[in-house]
Amino acid sequence: QVIVFHDICPAATYHLLSCPVIHIKDCKQLTKNDIELVKLLETSGLEALSRLGANVQDARIGFHWPPFTSVSHLHLHLISPVSSMGCLAELKYGSKSPWFVSVNDVISHLQKLPEPTENLTKAMI
Repeated sequence: QVIVFHDICPAATYHLLSCPVIHIKDCKQLTKNDIELVKLLETSGLEALSRLGANVQDARIGFHWPPFTSVSHLHLHLISPVSSMGCLAELKYGSKSPWFVSVNDVISHLQKLPEPTENLTKAMI
């Protein structure tokens, strides 16, 4: 369901991307039914960071919020250690950035959405 790999332009010593295998354009395409997928993206990414020896306690984890996306395929950034990020990386992946949101922010957003109807879900496929 998920693939994790190194970012080609790392913002810190460790910078991984956790992506669903199925195509989802971005966070705004997610529904309430995708909460478990979002959690799986985070869990898989954290496991990969840990296997590499990165400090998962000093990690910045989040999604770019549309329209501030550079790739049209949902991906979760896992960056560690935060202390090794430069000024430009802090702008792009900053914790106070309106265009970089945490997993918890995305899950909170999804929980507030109405339940998807069967017809709507089929129309999106």
